Amino acid sequence: MKSRSPIDSFKFAAEGITHVVKTQKNMQRCILVSIAILLIGYAIQLTGVELILLCIPITFLLLAEMFNTAAEITMDLAHGKTFHPLVKLIKDITAGAVLIALIGLSISASILFIDHMPAPLGRIILACGPYLKYAMPPAVIAICLVTFAISLKKNENGVKEVPKNEFKIEV
Repeated sequence: MKSRSPIDSFKFAAEGITHVVKTQKNMQRCILVSIAILLIGYAIQLTGVELILLCIPITFLLLAEMFNTAAEITMDLAHGKTFHPLVKLIKDITAGAVLIALIGLSISASILFIDHMPAPLGRIILACGPYLKYAMPPAVIAICLVTFAISLKKNENGVKEVPKNEFKIEV
């Protein structure tokens, strides 16, 4: 195999990023959400460190969406348009990773934004109690757990589980 120069490696990486951004609506939405969060953070005068702290979950969100896209392309290549329960499971798992990254970004942004809200909104938030910022992450987590519990309940009511012995994908 021919060795590549670092410039070629960067070029191929840029082509991959460009492809995902141009073709995937969810990636475009993730980028818009990320830009909006950073602009709001800048507008409410988050410190440089706080903006950097927001960049970490934003990076995780964008990476998760790219891995999700790569997994979907791989599964479509391996199985085409035929349905296979493991293909669905893999796609669901990678989509779940994107959801977890989005929840993490939402929690991080919420905690940072609450301390920097403009005066009228800040007074409303403060009137709700000084511990609101600590109650929000558990509330988001509780919503996620309820959603997860409901999905488990659906599996008990007749949704077909993936057989454990079907881990061989024929190409």
